[in-house]
Amino acid sequence: MCKEMTEKHGGEIWIESEVGKGTTVKFTVPTVPHVSQSF
Repeated sequence: MCKEMTEKHGGEIWIESEVGKGTTVKFTVPTVPHVSQSF
């Protein structure tokens, strides 16, 4: 589920594991610049 959601938003997800230390799940998701609107 996490992989599918991350990739649908243009991101990446991966796992880094080190014996005796544990596992870390990392992901990136691109951001969209905030556009200010004045009325």
